Amino acid sequence: MKATKQDLYLCWSSGLLLALSYPRVSFFPLAWFALVPLLISLARASSLRETLFRTAAAGSVFFLIGLSWLRFVTFFGWIFVALFETCFFFLLGFFFYQAFKIKNFFLRLLALSSAWMAVEIVRSEFPVFGLGWNLLAYSQTPWLEILQFAGVAGAYGLGFLMVAVNVLIFEFVRTLREKGAYSGLSPRLLLGRSGFPLLSAAVLAGSLWVYGFLTIQKDDPQAADSIRVSLVQGNIPQSVKWEVMAREQIIQIYTKLTELASYDVPHLILWPEASFPGFFNVDGEAARVSEIVRKVETPVVLGAPYYESRKRVYNSAYLLGPDGNVQKTHHKLKLVPFGEYVPLGQALSWLEPIAETLGVSDFSPGQELTVFELEKPKIPFSVLVCFEDAFPRLARSFAEKGIRFFAVMTNDAWFGVSGAPYQHLQASVFRAVENGLPLVRAANTGVSAVISKRGEILGQVEKDGRETFVTGFKTVSVPLEESRTLYRRGGWAVPYLVSLIAALFFFARHLLARSKADSL
Repeated sequence: MKATKQDLYLCWSSGLLLALSYPRVSFFPLAWFALVPLLISLARASSLRETLFRTAAAGSVFFLIGLSWLRFVTFFGWIFVALFETCFFFLLGFFFYQAFKIKNFFLRLLALSSAWMAVEIVRSEFPVFGLGWNLLAYSQTPWLEILQFAGVAGAYGLGFLMVAVNVLIFEFVRTLREKGAYSGLSPRLLLGRSGFPLLSAAVLAGSLWVYGFLTIQKDDPQAADSIRVSLVQGNIPQSVKWEVMAREQIIQIYTKLTELASYDVPHLILWPEASFPGFFNVDGEAARVSEIVRKVETPVVLGAPYYESRKRVYNSAYLLGPDGNVQKTHHKLKLVPFGEYVPLGQALSWLEPIAETLGVSDFSPGQELTVFELEKPKIPFSVLVCFEDAFPRLARSFAEKGIRFFAVMTNDAWFGVSGAPYQHLQASVFRAVENGLPLVRAANTGVSAVISKRGEILGQVEKDGRETFVTGFKTVSVPLEESRTLYRRGGWAVPYLVSLIAALFFFARHLLARSKADSL
């Protein structure tokens, strides 16, 4: 059966409902049933081609709206990235098509949920171009109890269960459609066999909430050690960030904010990504920053490029000790394709002249999982630069180094007044909950915040009710609670294993079906 206008509207509405689940709208309850219209449409698809088309229709709306902030950087880039991400929904359509052929209710539920999870993993960790942005679970950051499950199986695992709720609601709706019972909902219907999927959905969501509630209740942040961290937000417009005439003003803003923050007697002062307007390791103006650090006698972590040679430049984080000297430097590991480098070497070398006109940098990736350490008290921590907090595996690798907290430095000034800074914040929240570690983040234009291991926002830079595009600092006490989550103990592997098994199952079914068709 070809897609009708009604089918397209159903697919588009799923994409819209998903997009509205994230900032800036952030109506997160929508994510629990946003996929239902799409599933209704897919259940009526008569071919693989139809299924692929319908999932892509939903994906295109979702990504075009959810990633619309990219238009502030480049209109072409927005369309390209949205369409590239939509391509992963073709894979979702293939998996969904195979899953809908399964007759057994429970196996179909498992297959559909696994299909979504597998595609989220692939689109997040796809080599070079992977972008784990707006994962389904990220929509639930306002719901503290629900997001605690990320400490068991991560964002992928929580997304699996959210899709299961969507599928159960869909199965209930499909039952009503088949029975023509829309006008006759009754307790008998809901409690009977027909209502089993809806009750199961309620039990599943309720169980997640209960688990989260109990997890939060058993924690005692008051009993933990703590340190005081000052977040500095310079609010430097992207248009002047690298202008020679603006260097003096930028340095004055950050040194002044650092001096003001020192009156709160923090253990650490955190600057954003690329906050120093030059190569800190060779720039003469770096001495002025070292001088202010010596004056306040407080360690500072700042972001700035690192010059090694004409062919090797890094986007880096520098730890300056209380004496103002650089104690250690960390080079960013995950670079932004077409933002910080042109990927795939010679294959895309013809794009380099175009990239230069668009202001694309030419950074080299770091190679080491660097661990910084405060001297007093001796607290190890690591820095995630820019969008590195969007990669669960990378954050977990740092956590396994024995650190006590994450520091994130970023610059979201590129994206104007949009949902991007808040969507980025959601990734930071999940990295904290997954690894059971607090996270402090400084962003050039916001959101600069301290996040507890439970995902609570303990404090943030704000002014007149705004967290973005304001200048200021915030000092927050960060509880360093000892906790090695189930996720870090092996729960992280469960989504990968389930997804692999599901993918092999789907491809095996497809090959078997083709073999049977060829033999006829």
